[in-house]
Amino acid sequence: MTRLAQVAQRRIYEMAGTELGYTYAGSPIVCSEGEPVHESDFIHYLPSSSPGARLPHAWLSDGRALHDLAGTGYTLFDFSGGAATDPLEAAFTRIGAPLSIVRLRDERAHRVCGRRLFLLRPDVHVAWRGDDLPDDFETVVRTVTGHIDPPSSPSITQ
Repeated sequence: MTRLAQVAQRRIYEMAGTELGYTYAGSPIVCSEGEPVHESDFIHYLPSSSPGARLPHAWLSDGRALHDLAGTGYTLFDFSGGAATDPLEAAFTRIGAPLSIVRLRDERAHRVCGRRLFLLRPDVHVAWRGDDLPDDFETVVRTVTGHIDPPSSPSITQ
């Protein structure tokens, strides 16, 4: 009986796919890309940087973890190091939502994330990503902060 209990109990802690692979893809507060949704099974975690997924782990060139740079509110990672984010920052200010900008030129993080710009929600799930800021950044901000009530999650591209 003890052996059975040990096996059953261990299975609870071997479900990385359930915890790390949980995705909010298709949520009305995530800007979907119109691509197939990435999903982990409940045991195996498949890192993804698609909108709705939890930010994948990446060690930066200087030894820090990418997760350690995320702010307590929304965080925009700028892997180009120089995106013109003023309009996006102003849109967050108008809504009253906190936004941190993290500018990095780090090839490792860029490879893991797959895009130059990456907007995280406060729960460290990807809200939006792209290589350029979207033309309609107001809609992105209103969507990811829950200030818009679309019939379904919008597909917002740059």
